[in-house]
Amino acid sequence: MRILVLSDNHRRNIDFNLNEYNYIFHLGDRGEFESSDAIMVRGNCDFDGEKTIITTIEGKKILLTHGDLYGVKEGLTRISLLALEREVDYVFYGHTHCPSFFEYRGIKFINPGAYLDGRYVIINNEKIVFYNENKVERTIVNKW
Repeated sequence: MRILVLSDNHRRNIDFNLNEYNYIFHLGDRGEFESSDAIMVRGNCDFDGEKTIITTIEGKKILLTHGDLYGVKEGLTRISLLALEREVDYVFYGHTHCPSFFEYRGIKFINPGAYLDGRYVIINNEKIVFYNENKVERTIVNKW
């Protein structure tokens, strides 16, 4: 299994062969990016789509959001409480343009950073890998 997680490309072209991924998640502020293969949420710069989506992928429940509704630039309390309430395994969010990973009460929170700056995440069955302009920045061991 391979998952591509993107956010905040704004108008930067997405330079991936999307067929290489089982799942593609775009977390908003997508500019002109459209893909029938991707699950996308609406960012504060987008005009259409759901602001928050919960989906289940290979047995894991994932909350997808841009993050602006939950004030992620000011702190992560609101999004953490939502994740606990919805009993998810993962939260994928964007908006801050800063990549981050943390765990809270067994929930994994992933922000890929802004693709506008070359940042994205690829997840497989064994690890979460943060990239910056196609170079590995951080690898986290993770059993899906």
